[in-house]
Amino acid sequence: MLGYDIDQQCCEQADWFIASRPNKKIPSRFNRSNQKKAPTPNLTGWRFDTKYFKQVQVGTYGDDNIAIFRIVRGKKKKYIHIFNCHNGYYGHGFEFKVGGDMVKEGCL
Repeated sequence: MLGYDIDQQCCEQADWFIASRPNKKIPSRFNRSNQKKAPTPNLTGWRFDTKYFKQVQVGTYGDDNIAIFRIVRGKKKKYIHIFNCHNGYYGHGFEFKVGGDMVKEGCL
C-alpha cells in the first residue's frame, strides 16, 4: 500500500501520476492553472517492486521533489510518481507498506 497526503494549502501542488519510465521532472499538465484530474487507471494484476525506490530533487532550492515507485505485471513495468511543488514551507508525508510492514516513508 502506498499512502500519500495530497491535501494542499496555498503555495504548493502535491499530486501523483503513472508513467512508463521514471521521470525526473513534473509533466507540464500539472501546472497550477490546469487542475483537471486524470481518471484513476485500472491497476488490477499489478504489484509493487519493493526493491525499487528513487527520490529526485527537481527544484533549485529543494522545494520540488518526486518520489518514484515501480509496479510490475509479468515483464511489464510502470512507475508511480508522487510529487510536491512548493515554496520550501509545505511538506507532504508518504508511507509505503507491504503486509503492514513499513518499506519506505518520507516527506516531499
